[in-house]
Amino acid sequence: MSGEQRRFRRAIVHIGTERTGSTTIQGALAHNRRRLREQGVLVPRSLGREIHARLSVILQSVDPATDAFAQGALRGLGCTLEEAKVKVPALFEEEIARYPDAHTLVLTAEQFHSRFATQESKQALADFVHRYADEVTVIAYLRPQHDLAKSIYNYRIGRGNAIPNRVFPKLTDRNRHYYDYLGLIRGYEEAFGPGSVVPVVFDPRSFPEGDVVRDFHARAGLPAEGFTFIKTLNASIRSARALEFTRLLNNVQRPSVGEPREASRKPWLMDVLRRDDADRFLVDGRKAAAFQEQFDADNEELRAAYFPEREVLFRAPDEDERPTKVTREDMVTLGGEAYFRLRDVLLEERARRLLAESRLARYRFRLDEARDLALQAAAVTPRDGGATIAIARHLARLKAKPAAVRLLDAWIDAHEGERFTDTAIRLRDQYR
Repeated sequence: MSGEQRRFRRAIVHIGTERTGSTTIQGALAHNRRRLREQGVLVPRSLGREIHARLSVILQSVDPATDAFAQGALRGLGCTLEEAKVKVPALFEEEIARYPDAHTLVLTAEQFHSRFATQESKQALADFVHRYADEVTVIAYLRPQHDLAKSIYNYRIGRGNAIPNRVFPKLTDRNRHYYDYLGLIRGYEEAFGPGSVVPVVFDPRSFPEGDVVRDFHARAGLPAEGFTFIKTLNASIRSARALEFTRLLNNVQRPSVGEPREASRKPWLMDVLRRDDADRFLVDGRKAAAFQEQFDADNEELRAAYFPEREVLFRAPDEDERPTKVTREDMVTLGGEAYFRLRDVLLEERARRLLAESRLARYRFRLDEARDLALQAAAVTPRDGGATIAIARHLARLKAKPAAVRLLDAWIDAHEGERFTDTAIRLRDQYR
């Protein structure tokens, strides 16, 4: 295809790898999509809202029929794989035609790492991108293989998978490519051309302000004006007992038919588990070192070729590290905390339901009924500050300011210094 037919001067292809802040990078790109587009950088929506899953699914080597991620992408498209191979490029063509002034294309999907196991699939991605851009830069973040295995173990549990208590997998022909960084980088360089791949050691301590999004933003050469950086997304479960609690729960709690595993995880429960600040999750350092040793030779070759300034590609695992012990008492304690959080959630739901019924009654001019329902909502005294303030304001509209003051007084006494405290104090003083 000739140069005149190409739409972009350059393209940035972010391939992950998995568990290196990809979700946060994608969230930031999606959040800034309009601002970037105004400055000539297109983060296509037609290939996926955040992850460019639609492009991945039509090119990947992993059989989409056995891949839940791919199946989800196809359901979103509402078509079969063969139909998607026609539909996705057509949607992309339609989108880029709307923005003829765009000079930079940004594609991102960590599945370009995990689902593109063969050279044919990498070449297919390169062929697709080269139809639209002359200059291509492929950015790949790499973390130590033992650390990746640990993070994937954590991630799979957080997503609701029922898995055995084994952090480091046995390498097979099926999963070896996932940890083979040398093959990954060289394969993409063969597909995209010499010098096209920029591998980066995933070490937040070396990133600007410790932020992988800022590092990616700089490496990709994205415009700084108006770009908003966001907080970290898809965080891991930190504590060992919370992780084991979730793993055990996954083995007994099943999702409903037809829904994904993670649907069985309630937001309030995951909030409790991710906030748990007990002893952090540690692994057996000797097993970590044995797993990492399998990649030492390839990692050294990768270091010599792409990181000659580094003495080693990755720091060695701490062989003295021992796995965090989790006891039955830990499970009971965490279960109790989950129970009390569930109680708060149920109380908040009941309070909001009563408030909605009260508003409807007021709309219908049944003021006595509306006041009675609002007082019932106040009696529930939800822990959530937003719900409490909404109830208090509604009581004031119903000429029940003394009840609103009592509700706010009780909430302020129990939640000093929290997010809604200043607003609650201001309203209480106003209603007195």
